Amino acid sequence: STVHIGIDPGEKGAAAAVTESGITVCSLSDGEENTWAWLSQFLGVENCCAAIEKQTPRPTWLEKQQKSTVLASTCILYGNYRSARAMLLCASIPFEDVSPKRWQKAVGMIHGKGESYKDWKNRLKERAAELFPQVKVTLGNADALLLAKYCQKMSGYSPGFSLRKTP
Repeated sequence: STVHIGIDPGEKGAAAAVTESGITVCSLSDGEENTWAWLSQFLGVENCCAAIEKQTPRPTWLEKQQKSTVLASTCILYGNYRSARAMLLCASIPFEDVSPKRWQKAVGMIHGKGESYKDWKNRLKERAAELFPQVKVTLGNADALLLAKYCQKMSGYSPGFSLRKTP
């Protein structure tokens, strides 16, 4: 059995797994215990790998939102990211920290110049629905599904790509 996992650690992040028997999705906002319960089903699966969207703490958007909102969302985002990485390491699942631009380009998505955040997110959702018509795609799980597709596409160990456990 082969499992390709995508993890979007966003504020309303999700994880998605694509297997031969189907696709499962987990909301990260349901808490670490639920995320671990979902992820632990892949313990010991020999052909399992993951792609997680790389994050760095960067409180931006200050001109559009209140400072406290920005700080809270940055803390949630980075907390989800570090927590998901730790879970992948504990589960011995090899993974790649992948930048948003890299995975988006690999699944055929390029952010349009001047495109609004809302329009961009809706286009990502539409792309995920095209690739996974059997799944109810939402704004919350679209990026995770696309990251799983990226992992699936790249796990053939194409040149320049290496799934690695990063310390």
